Amino acid sequence: MFRNYFYLARNVKELNRLLQNAEIRDIYSQERDVLFLDLTLPGGKSSTLKISADPQLPYILLKENHHKSKKNFIDFCASYLPVKLELFMISASDRVLNIKTDKFDIFYVLRGPATNVFFFFPDKTVLSFKKSGENKTREILSEALSGSFDLSGETLLWKIPEYKTVAELREEIPQINKDILREYKTRTEEENNIELIQRLVREILKEDVSVILFKTTYEVKLQPSNWNFDKAIPHEEKVFPDFQSALNERINLHYRFSGFNKELKRLQKFLENEIQFLSNKINNLRGRIEAGSKEDEYRKIARLLLANISRLKKGKDNIKLEDFEDGGFITIQLDKKLPPNKLVDKYFEKARDEKINFEKSKEILRQTLSQYENRKAEFEELRKAEKLKDLLELKKKLKFADAKKEKSKLDEGIKYRRFLIDGKYYVYVGKDSASNDKLTLRFAKQNDYWFHARGLPGSHVVLRVENSKEAIPKSVLKKAASIAGYFSKGKTAKLVPVSYTFRKFVHKKKGMAPGKVLLTKENVLIVPPEIPKNCEEDYE
Repeated sequence: MFRNYFYLARNVKELNRLLQNAEIRDIYSQERDVLFLDLTLPGGKSSTLKISADPQLPYILLKENHHKSKKNFIDFCASYLPVKLELFMISASDRVLNIKTDKFDIFYVLRGPATNVFFFFPDKTVLSFKKSGENKTREILSEALSGSFDLSGETLLWKIPEYKTVAELREEIPQINKDILREYKTRTEEENNIELIQRLVREILKEDVSVILFKTTYEVKLQPSNWNFDKAIPHEEKVFPDFQSALNERINLHYRFSGFNKELKRLQKFLENEIQFLSNKINNLRGRIEAGSKEDEYRKIARLLLANISRLKKGKDNIKLEDFEDGGFITIQLDKKLPPNKLVDKYFEKARDEKINFEKSKEILRQTLSQYENRKAEFEELRKAEKLKDLLELKKKLKFADAKKEKSKLDEGIKYRRFLIDGKYYVYVGKDSASNDKLTLRFAKQNDYWFHARGLPGSHVVLRVENSKEAIPKSVLKKAASIAGYFSKGKTAKLVPVSYTFRKFVHKKKGMAPGKVLLTKENVLIVPPEIPKNCEEDYE
């Protein structure tokens, strides 16, 4: 909630108090999407204003101790410095901050992915902190400057009573966001208590600020100290009288736990999928075992066919025979492509296979139950983890695929997409003929699975196999095949045939065109061309 308009307004008020008559002596960047303003305060004290234009973590924070690096930095507005910092203002209706100096204006515009900082000079020239086309810069600034600015952000606060319903209020003032509405619902069952909405906004602007760390998920929440939250969830809470101190704690916790939280969510998703997969497998195996073996049934059919072999004719798909063992008649399904002796052999083989497979099902059930218990124990281990080190040890134990390591193995020049299936299996997709060749011939390992839409132009797709002794579920193969179908000329069809094989059966002869390969062995799956469920594109 630190990005909420009303907290930004409160921040403006605090910064005006803290930085009155300050001088900006240096403006530079030495971190991605972060701008630093080194300040000298009245009395000679130094400080730094840190402005983050990271869309995921935008903030403006005053730091006491910061040192400019000796290299790898970019200076801004050097010819204008030093300048006097005159005033902070906020748009009366938008998340746009104006930092006024005696020589130019700085606009901090929060616009999701387009979040940026702009320098606006008296001669109407504009400097953009992050890369932004001239037209886009003009468009954003024109929109940002179209409204009025004030010092407190209370313009919207006093507009709230003008509306009769919460729905109308939300439509006209979207700054009344879901966090405010969530707190509203904890305090009243009334549908349109506009006075309460105004009170909640006033609490954001005036009340002490709580920073809450939830210890099960390591998520951080910032909100007024008198607001409600689920206190039953293990947590730590710190209360601050001012927003800047609370924001500093919020940002520190983010950097402290962002790596932990990211790994936690990935491992949690992986183990949840594994437990669900194993649970389904156990239920299927138990159903198979409870149904009993069909060995005796197949053997009886084989004996009946053998006793009536003279009546069997190639081309028939069934035959009705007297059941001389149990009485009555029995209809037997036949493969009309097979001659009589092969039909008999087929059912004797099915009887032998059924005996083997039934016993194997019992053994697989025992192994799967053991795997299931292990995964549940690992999930409990994950739940108790408190440090990143704990997660990394569990990750190593699980032999969990690491996307960054995989990425480092790819040549820098290879263009590719990467997907994660079921939170566990990485799939790589070429973007053009050259990257198809590199992906297949240089990156893929011998026992990785390789996919390509059969008879259609399209991307090479590689499913990474981390453990060659572990069987890849058929459902995962189908999902990878669907991705191959999606990135092919068959994308708009309902179903697409997709060839798949191990990488070791994919070869390229001298003189073959880029992207062309030869398969010495292949299987085919008929799948819908799509990005399947439980499959997400990984952008790291």
